[in-house]
Amino acid sequence: MDDDDDVTTTTSASPRATKSPRVPARGNDGGSGGGGGGSVRASWRMTGDLNLPWRPRIDLTGQTTFGFIDAGVERGCLIVGYREEWGISALDAVAQLVAPFKW
Repeated sequence: MDDDDDVTTTTSASPRATKSPRVPARGNDGGSGGGGGGSVRASWRMTGDLNLPWRPRIDLTGQTTFGFIDAGVERGCLIVGYREEWGISALDAVAQLVAPFKW
C-alpha cells in the first residue's frame, strides 16, 4: 500500500456517530512480496454523542496497526493481529463519558 492510499472507517459509538471518509494508512509488505505478511497502520478519529441522559460526547483519535499474512489467491490476506494506540489516556476517555455535552 502506498503512502497515498486511503482507508475508509466508520464508528459505532452511537446512532449519531460520524464517519471519517478518508483516513491515511501506511503499509509494510514485510519483504519482497509473495507469500509473506506485513502490516498496515491506519490513523482514525471516532466522535459521537452517546444516548445517555446527560448526553456525553466522545472524541478519540488513535492509530491501529493490523498484522496480516498472505493466504493465497483464494483467501487473500488474513488479519492475524492488531494493536491500537489512543491519542488520549484511558482516564481522559472515561472523563468524557461522565462530563455532560456543552451545547
